[in-house]
Amino acid sequence: MKKSFIKKNAVSKAEKEVEVARIELMEAHKDRKVMEKLKEKEYTFTMDQEKQEEQKQLDEMATLSFGKSFY
Repeated sequence: MKKSFIKKNAVSKAEKEVEVARIELMEAHKDRKVMEKLKEKEYTFTMDQEKQEEQKQLDEMATLSFGKSFY
């Protein structure tokens, strides 16, 4: 009878440890998703800035080119 109680106690303890590990895994997965979204937003922001800068340079080149051909 005592062995049965010890086994049940060990099983219960193992189940609790599995549950804790499962919760930690879910939180880590959530954190990873958040980091991936932030990384994606940062990449999009950087690409938008680069496009704006490139467009600004192209506009300036077009303006200078038009000015030379006009006069």
